[in-house]
Order: sequence, then C-alpha cells, then structure tokens
Amino acid sequence: MLPGSCVVLTRKQGDEKETDKIDDKLGLKQQKVYRVTEIPEDLNVFSIVKHPLLFFSFCTTLFKIIKKEHISHVIFAHSSFFYFFSLLPLKLVLHLPFICIFHGEDIPVINLKSNGLFRWLINRLDAYACNSLFTHNRLQEFLGKKIPEFIAYPGVEEKFFQHMDKNECKKQFGVSDRKVMYTVGRLDKRKGHDLVIRAMPEIIKKIPDVIYLIGGTGPYLPQLKSLVEEHHLQDYVKFCGFIADKDICAFHHCGDVFVMPNRILDDGDTEGFGIVFLEASASSRPAIGGSAGGAIEAIEDGVTGYNVNPYKTEELVEKIIYLLTNTDKAKAMGKDGKKRVWENFRWNMLAAKLENELTRYV
Repeated sequence: MLPGSCVVLTRKQGDEKETDKIDDKLGLKQQKVYRVTEIPEDLNVFSIVKHPLLFFSFCTTLFKIIKKEHISHVIFAHSSFFYFFSLLPLKLVLHLPFICIFHGEDIPVINLKSNGLFRWLINRLDAYACNSLFTHNRLQEFLGKKIPEFIAYPGVEEKFFQHMDKNECKKQFGVSDRKVMYTVGRLDKRKGHDLVIRAMPEIIKKIPDVIYLIGGTGPYLPQLKSLVEEHHLQDYVKFCGFIADKDICAFHHCGDVFVMPNRILDDGDTEGFGIVFLEASASSRPAIGGSAGGAIEAIEDGVTGYNVNPYKTEELVEKIIYLLTNTDKAKAMGKDGKKRVWENFRWNMLAAKLENELTRYV
C-alpha cells in the first residue's frame, strides 16, 4: 500500500449513485473503498450469535483485504462487539496493530453485565484514539487505567468556509424578516432542542420577531412537536426536516446564532465532541452549546460562543438574547470562530496529525 493511502471497508447501503460519487472522491485521494454486505445493522453483544455466518464472512473478507492491499494497521471507526470479536481470530494469524476510534457515547457509563466482556475486548486493541479529551477521560475511567493520550478530532469540510449572501439564504428558508436562532443535526434528547423550546417564551418577550429553525430528523421529533404545541409556539419554531448536503451551508448562513445546549443523560449519552459547533463557527456564526461532553472543546467559551449550563434556563435565555441583540459581538465571535476552525480543524491538517500519531503509537 502506498504511504499516506488507505482502504475503507464499509457496509453496502443507501443510494448507489450517491455512494459512487463518494467513492470516486475517495479514489482521487488514494483511498480504495470496499462496500460489503457482511456487516449487520445490530453490532451488539449478541451480534455474532445472531449472525454467525455473517461474522465468519466478515472476518474472512477483512483478512483477504488486509493481505491483498498489504495493510499495515487496521482502524475501527466505530466501537462494537461485532468488530471487537473479530480481533480474536484475526490477531492469531495477523501480526498487525488494531486501533479503534471512540466517540464518547459508545463507552458504557452505567453498570451492565456485558461491561466486563466489552472491557476485556477493548484491552485486546493495540491503541485507543478518541474524538476529544472528554472521550479520552471517559474511556480511561471505564478501563480503570491510564492510557496514552491519542486525540483524533473530527474536521470541517472546506465548503463551510465559503461566503454566502445572508439575505438570500434567509429568503431560501422563508425567514427574511426574522432574527434566526437555529440547530441542525439528528433530533436526539441529548442535544437539548427541548430546552431551547422551553426558553422561547422568555426570548420572545425581548425579541418578538425571533424564530427557531430546527434542521434534521430523528426519534425525538414527536416530543419536540408536542412541546411546541403545548407552549403555542407554532409561529416561532419551524421544523425544516432533513437538510440536504447542497443546502447545509445556506442553512448555517441564514441563521444569526447557532444554539444546541447539549447535556449528559442519565444513561451517559452525550455529545462526545460536536462537529456541528465547528461547522457553525466555520460559517462565521457564534455558537451556544452545553457545558457538557466534548462541546467545551468545540466551543472556546467567551471567544467563539458560549458554553451554558443546560439545566439553567435563565442562563440560556440570557446568552441567546445577548447575541441576537448585540450584532457586533456576534460578528466578532463568528470571525474568531472561523479563524480558529481554519487554523485547527480542517481535514487535511487533522489527517496529517492522525498519521503522525499512528506512526508514534504503532
């Protein structure tokens, strides 16, 4: 395999034309893609019992690709029992390092019978990469030991840095004459959309022309719609549904303030980092996030936005009103955020750092 090149193994799914476009782009970057059917939807502790033939086929396929492409090390981009069980037979016949990138919410924080097995399997890995310091600390706590600090932050695509006409973007989403606060991403409870909706009545008192745009789909949508109806906020909260890739930059640019007061749920679910905060910053938008999980690393508090206590509504209200009414401060934070992301979180820079880390640890 050529230095700096890699091979991607992933599940075959979705729109074939779209995946072909992605694969073509990866091919230009010396990345070969194998899309296979041997990876089941469920990757939990019972996965190899429920899918023994798929598991055997997956191990065989992975082994063949490793030998054919002369792979020097294997990185699992997602932690799961299914992948980690494959370590056991593969490490017997392959003298290669196996690494996993952890994202935070994939590390157990509640006591389950399967934790011991999961911990034992993780200890079979040769290195642990984490998407933030928060995730690194959570993994150390789960393993009960110190591990080398190997941080692999996610990056921001170059398209988010482009300049777009704010008025045209507002017109596109039908909010030309409104002050716009917005969130985009999967609708999960941990992201705190409900906290923003509950804060809306107080915000409206100070800013009557405000509107909250929610982009994305997910399991929490029915509860959020019910909450909007309960507080009679139909004129102030707009559900925009899934935001297509071609519209995502315009969605950021139509907003004045990005807000997502993420929190840690009782089962430990949280934002391991929060790449969307960086995408908002790259789009010159100030960001408000929760003082929880990896968001405290994605937002530089007081410089590119604010980290607020997600359970203190008055704090959330105060920061939203402040940024929506202080245009100069909001612009300054957007400018500082864009500069920070450009200098630290572009993919080409992070890829080079990851390669250096792999060289150092492996």
